[in-house]
Amino acid sequence: MKLTYDQDKQLEATANFITGLEFLARSYLAMMRAADPENADCWTWCDVVVGDLVNAAFVEFLSGGDDERPDGLTGEVRIRTKANIVEE
Repeated sequence: MKLTYDQDKQLEATANFITGLEFLARSYLAMMRAADPENADCWTWCDVVVGDLVNAAFVEFLSGGDDERPDGLTGEVRIRTKANIVEE
């Protein structure tokens, strides 16, 4: 997975970076399900979007229930870059 740094520089994401994001996303979902068990079905997926690494808010977590699952997200967690998102 290619990541962007400072708008025009690219680097390859390390396996540890991707694994860390997956762990953080799964932990986030588990924490939210535990905090609100009556609505645990609202926390079934997490779409992790990685933007420009120079930005302090370069990672965005989008999550929800199965009724609002994005197309193409088949598992519990998907990690992608903003460059891989086609705007409608």
